[in-house]
Amino acid sequence: MERDNREGGLKLKGDYAQPSSGYDQSTFGRTYDAPYSYDGASNSESYQNSVFVMDDTVTGIMTGAFMFMFMALMVTGITAFLTAASDAMMYTLLSNSVTFYLLFGIEFAVVFGANAAMKHNNVVLSAVLFFVYAVVNGLTLSVIFFAFQLSSIQTAFFSTAVIFGLMALVGKITHKDLSSFGSILMVGLIGSIIVSLINIFIGSSMLDTGICVITIIIFMGLTAYDTQKIERMATDNAGYSPMVISLWGAMELYLDFVNLFLRILSLFGKRK
Repeated sequence: MERDNREGGLKLKGDYAQPSSGYDQSTFGRTYDAPYSYDGASNSESYQNSVFVMDDTVTGIMTGAFMFMFMALMVTGITAFLTAASDAMMYTLLSNSVTFYLLFGIEFAVVFGANAAMKHNNVVLSAVLFFVYAVVNGLTLSVIFFAFQLSSIQTAFFSTAVIFGLMALVGKITHKDLSSFGSILMVGLIGSIIVSLINIFIGSSMLDTGICVITIIIFMGLTAYDTQKIERMATDNAGYSPMVISLWGAMELYLDFVNLFLRILSLFGKRK
C-alpha cells in the first residue's frame, strides 16, 4: 500500500525547460510580464492584474487538489465499509490470496494509467482512473474492519486527519524550500520498504514498531513536501490543465493520507 510512481507524475516547467530571455512566463494560456519588464502606470496595473489572476488560479488548483483528495477518501471509506459489511465479499477476499494479488495488480495498473493520462493532459481519463483507484483501494482496505476494532479505526482516522492537516499547513505557510527534503524522504521510504520485506522473514515485533514510527515521520514530511510541490507546479505550470494538476496533487495527498493512516492504525490500533 506504499506510494506508487510518486516521481512518475507531472513535472515542473523548470525541470526540463529554461526560462526565456524576456522572462515571459506562460501559465494556463495566459502570459504574465515580469515585474522589471513593464514601463508606465498602465503596464504596472496590467502586471498587478495578471498577478491577481495567477494567484486565483493557484488557489483554485490547491483547493481542487484537497477537494478531490477528500472525495477519493470518502469513496474509499464507503467502499471499504460496504465490502466489510458483506459476508460474501469478505469471504471472497479472505479465502483466496489470489484475489488480493489481483487487486494489488489492478491498483498498480490504474496508478500507471492515471499518471500517463495526466502527462497527456487528459482530464476526464485522469479523473476516472483516480476514482477507480479509490474504489479498488477501498476493496483492499476493507480487511482492516476484520482485523481491528471499530473504535481503533475511528481514532486512527481522526488522528491522521489532525496530523495530516497540520503538516499540510506547514507545507503551505513555510518559506523554506522543501525540495531537498523530498529526495531524502523518498530514500527513507524505500529503505523502510526494504526493511519491512526483510522483517517478514525475521518476524521481529520491535523492528516492526520501529519501521512504523519511521514511516509515520516520513509521510508527515511527504505531506508538507507534496503540499508545497503542488503550489509550485501551479505557479510554474508547463502547460497542463489546472484540473490535471489538481488531480495529480490529489493523488499524491491521498497516498500520503492513506499510508499515514495505515501506519498509525498498525502502531496504536487494538486488534480483534
